[in-house]
Amino acid sequence: MPSPMRHRPTDPHLEDQLTKYRQRRHRQLIERRVRAKLHHTPDEASEIIQFALTWSPYGGAPDDEIFVRFGMTRERFAQCLGDILHDRSLATGSHQLPPSRRHR
Repeated sequence: MPSPMRHRPTDPHLEDQLTKYRQRRHRQLIERRVRAKLHHTPDEASEIIQFALTWSPYGGAPDDEIFVRFGMTRERFAQCLGDILHDRSLATGSHQLPPSRRHR
């Protein structure tokens, strides 16, 4: 049985289009993997929110507490918390905290 041959387009324009498509598709796959790694699981997200709520009356958690608990700096924790809250507000359609949770 003859081995299957891979047919290559003979049109240089078509070959160029295929190359560009493959490169674009490869970039999209990499970006999707990176975005997936940045997102937290629902349990992690809930834990981050609960931690922030627990410490909010005291002006936020100490840097060392954030690092020990989550392995990140205060700045990274704040970014993660903001991303989680933003994602949840988009998912639920609510763009404001309920009055009981607003800082006075």
